[in-house]
Amino acid sequence: MAQSPELTVISKEIFSGKAWRRYTGYAFAAGETLIPLVVAELAQAVPAMPLGFVQSGKGFQLVAVTSLQPGGNLFVAPDGRWLGAYVPAALRGYPFRLVKPQDRADSVLCIDEASGLVVEGGQGETFFDEDGRPSKALRDALENEAFLTLRRSGALPVAYARLLSMNRLSVLQQLTQIQAKLKAPTPSVVKNLTGLKGFGLSQDDGTLKFH
Repeated sequence: MAQSPELTVISKEIFSGKAWRRYTGYAFAAGETLIPLVVAELAQAVPAMPLGFVQSGKGFQLVAVTSLQPGGNLFVAPDGRWLGAYVPAALRGYPFRLVKPQDRADSVLCIDEASGLVVEGGQGETFFDEDGRPSKALRDALENEAFLTLRRSGALPVAYARLLSMNRLSVLQQLTQIQAKLKAPTPSVVKNLTGLKGFGLSQDDGTLKFH
């Protein structure tokens, strides 16, 4: 199971002499059964995975459902590959995350120090430049995370999208079979899975297609 995040607010006082590395796989999401989504992702998420709603505060959060078993994610292979046709934006921003403190109106940019991607200066991409300003790489990550804060109206299209995505529950059943083969491969299975990058659903009959 994925390690619990240790989110730390990014500041010059803490991170001016440190650096960070980009993730190389999605093992960090292996325990993420529900992944937050925003309306702007619907067009890509609906064909790729089942969606649902979970209560968040006084409202509801749109999420991608990655497994029918808590603490699992069938879209992540044992070696960390993403097996789906679409990667939610919440994962693409890793190890950064925007967090909204209860006593503030705006969000703050944090990084997960449990990710193992925070390193000493000179071993990765810097947090701040020589003038003490956020580096370009850091600004790019804030822009990706800022995308996740978009909250647009249109509850009815979201509800329809959720209904349309329910026929994608079969994806989880097929991923369960794929995971079983990946964890206990035979020579024929290894040969058949060589070069596997992901999968999609046929628009004609809804069957799983590998690519």
